[in-house]
Amino acid sequence: MARFLISFVLLILFSIPTSLFAQTELIEAVATHYAQIHPGLESYRVHLKTNKIAEMLNRMTSSMPQDMPRPDAPELMKFWNRKSGTVVRSTNTTAYPYMQQMINRFSQRFAIDLGTLFLPIDGTAKRAKLLELATIKSTESQIADSKIQQFEILFKQPTDVAGAFYGISLDLPQRQIKKLTLDIDLEKMVLVHMGIEPAEGKSLAVEIRHLDVEGSTMPKEVSITTPDGSIDEHFVTTFKLIDGYQLPIRQERKIRRPGLEEMLLVDFSNYELVHGK
Repeated sequence: MARFLISFVLLILFSIPTSLFAQTELIEAVATHYAQIHPGLESYRVHLKTNKIAEMLNRMTSSMPQDMPRPDAPELMKFWNRKSGTVVRSTNTTAYPYMQQMINRFSQRFAIDLGTLFLPIDGTAKRAKLLELATIKSTESQIADSKIQQFEILFKQPTDVAGAFYGISLDLPQRQIKKLTLDIDLEKMVLVHMGIEPAEGKSLAVEIRHLDVEGSTMPKEVSITTPDGSIDEHFVTTFKLIDGYQLPIRQERKIRRPGLEEMLLVDFSNYELVHGK
């Protein structure tokens, strides 16, 4: 149904209890595929602008006397390295170290790392341990022209997944998870749907669309919803070809949750790339 609204009919071909090794092997193959983002690129840095900086500065300085000098708006730069991951730093706030602390706190919302958004490769060992604590059902289905392998992961007791199946950038629940479902497109080797059922709170459906480029696949659109519609989030990345690589030039995140409605915009410019040897 919501899975891209392509077909209302789900044809169940078969359901086979496979070995834990085989199940883990397929999940880790998808994790490896995501980790192969931008093959040949070792690292980059890029200037970053977001609509949230002015808002945060106003909150931080609201209690300061009117005649007291305000800090300059930070100039942000994102650093991405294949081995060490992503970090956001300010290039002009050395006089206000507390501002760098603020940037550190919020940087995950400024620059989401698409290669670690789902099934991060450094979570392999953690996932293996968590799967040992679960009962797993595996079902292959046909949805329109796509062959989908679904894993239903039912934990024997509510479990903290601690970033093993999805990163922290999208504010998905990590603690006390009862059940996860992972739908994998067997041809493209990507995750197209995820279901998250916490012990407390509402179940979440995560739908993922991808951009296929450079022999790798990157999430370009993510929707997060609850059955009652109380949570409705959309995260969209716009790409541009830069020096042979499709790189993000804008990320838009529209959030609607109980008590919260906001739009977060991040623009990227002036990429500097370092190619692998």
